[in-house]
Amino acid sequence: MYVDTTDQVNELHQDDENCSVLQLNYNHINELTDDDMNSKAFQNAKCLYLKRNNIKTLPKSIKLMIALTQLHIEGNNLSSLPDEIGDLKLLEVLNVVSNGLTSIPPSIGELKGLKKLQISMNKIRCLPNEIGNLQCLETLEASSNNLFSVPVSLINCTQLKLLALDKNRLKLLPRQLCRLKKLTELSLAGNQLEYLPPMIFHDLSSLGNLVIDQNPLITVYPPHPGNIEISHFGISRIDGRDRERFQHLIIQGKTISMPEEFSELCRPGKSSVPCLQELTLRSFHAKLDLQSGYLEDLLSADLVDTVMFPTSLCHHCRKTLFISAFPVIYKENNTTLLTSAFCCSVKCIVYHDFKQDTLLYPPS
Repeated sequence: MYVDTTDQVNELHQDDENCSVLQLNYNHINELTDDDMNSKAFQNAKCLYLKRNNIKTLPKSIKLMIALTQLHIEGNNLSSLPDEIGDLKLLEVLNVVSNGLTSIPPSIGELKGLKKLQISMNKIRCLPNEIGNLQCLETLEASSNNLFSVPVSLINCTQLKLLALDKNRLKLLPRQLCRLKKLTELSLAGNQLEYLPPMIFHDLSSLGNLVIDQNPLITVYPPHPGNIEISHFGISRIDGRDRERFQHLIIQGKTISMPEEFSELCRPGKSSVPCLQELTLRSFHAKLDLQSGYLEDLLSADLVDTVMFPTSLCHHCRKTLFISAFPVIYKENNTTLLTSAFCCSVKCIVYHDFKQDTLLYPPS
């Protein structure tokens, strides 16, 4: 470990060798060496604080810190993490906020006991699929990065309660992530989202706080219960040409993007019958035992994903919808909020009682 004075190093190794918490914040440390990792002071440490130093790399020998449960390296100059980070089997908290990381190593998936992962304020472009192996993870903070997507494997982090993805470059949130049943707080501010997954409020049964500020292209919400606090304010500039990748409707001068999974938008009097593939998927889904494990033996991976994770539910009869639906846009009573829902048929549009709301689409 290189610091300004050799005396500080010797004092650390001699006096703190039995200490379970090493506080080395703001110590002008430029480097951690193999000698440091081999010292009793480091090997006995359960919590290591190295905030606001000048560390550029972590040695591979960090794997020797087998007792470590918390590692805080916020505000350094790290450009990468060693693969050996996955050898810290007891690690529960990893804080690498405000560094220069461009990626997270796949070995992160070896940290089976990790509960909190803080990687905000870096330059990370994608998260490894192995992040889905973190089945104890409760908090994932990945704001202020360069993320273009979120891995679907995150659905396996079934204990996740807080997911912060603010200030990235996300254009959509995978519908599969709506199965994170314990998620209570979801923060997506400052991205390029055009719509929310139709199932977000139906499936995220524990969600209490949703932050979508500075996503100006989100102009409607899916139907949602009144007990969810939604924050949606602010303006940011986004290239309008990107909207062409989604089908959309224009209602009261607002462009409303439809979920990309819907390849066909039906309407009464025109395309009034869903496509054959949609009808087949609905019938197939209704007869399946989705808890059994044989689907992978019968269907391709893409088709398994489609069947297991419907795009939406019919607003009236709750039938599952996949690639074809009838969009319904309405204004809730006594509000200016537009709500976007989907129906499986013309009959369900007609039968649903919109008397308390103002139906804007389809036109009557």
